[in-house]
Amino acid sequence: MEIGDRCKTWTVGGRVAGFVHACHAANYANGAFREYLLADADLVMRLPDHLSFAEASTLGMGVSTAAQALYQWLPLPLPTCDPTMSDQNILIYGGSTATGSIAIQLAKLSGLRVITTCSQQHISWLRSLGADEVIDYRDLSATETIRSLPESLIYAGLMASTEEPPRPEFLPASTHIHSVWNIVYTCFGRRFTMNKEEMGLKRTSEASNVDKNFMVTFYWRVEQFLQNKLLRPMPIEIRKGGLAGVLEGVSEVRKGAVRGKKLVYEL
Repeated sequence: MEIGDRCKTWTVGGRVAGFVHACHAANYANGAFREYLLADADLVMRLPDHLSFAEASTLGMGVSTAAQALYQWLPLPLPTCDPTMSDQNILIYGGSTATGSIAIQLAKLSGLRVITTCSQQHISWLRSLGADEVIDYRDLSATETIRSLPESLIYAGLMASTEEPPRPEFLPASTHIHSVWNIVYTCFGRRFTMNKEEMGLKRTSEASNVDKNFMVTFYWRVEQFLQNKLLRPMPIEIRKGGLAGVLEGVSEVRKGAVRGKKLVYEL
């Protein structure tokens, strides 16, 4: 392993975690399913001793997606280690996903009152992360409960990381709803093309220095949250099988058989 000549921040042997650009139609070789990979030096974070590599491997996508959605696209105060609590409500749809569980914790660190949705089996876990109100989306009254929430509610349908979109009837009745669609990979500050034929999606995004600079500074915050045990990764299940096993795990995820946890394959 080596550190680039221009990198002055890191040293060989340091414990770090980060985020790499997958789903890149022009560079399919770049992804996280490999033993060694190249990462942007300013898009990695130091790991505290209490966090394992297996746990930290689940953070990159969730942290980055939630950060973009909550703080670049929504008017939320940036999270801090000692937030001032407010009575502003935010609804985070899909709280038991990797992105949703991180978003709940970040929103609490921004001082918000968090309302979220999940199935019955994950309610206790999401409350332990700080969720103030948890709605079982399978409950027959869930639609009415969500539609009765205050119109001043901030709605964060953050689960664009999945192929299961929020049900439209969950949205509070309002003429002021504005939806924003974005791909988290803009945080790398490079032009890229995303091609997911199974979703009918092909899109080229231009380089964004704004998105890159935002994420670099946000990762500094995340380091502090991890160090102070204010941000917890979702539960993991460590499996054997190496890279070949990953394919089996991906198949299970696509079938909806993996919920409320991340599958981790150690190489």
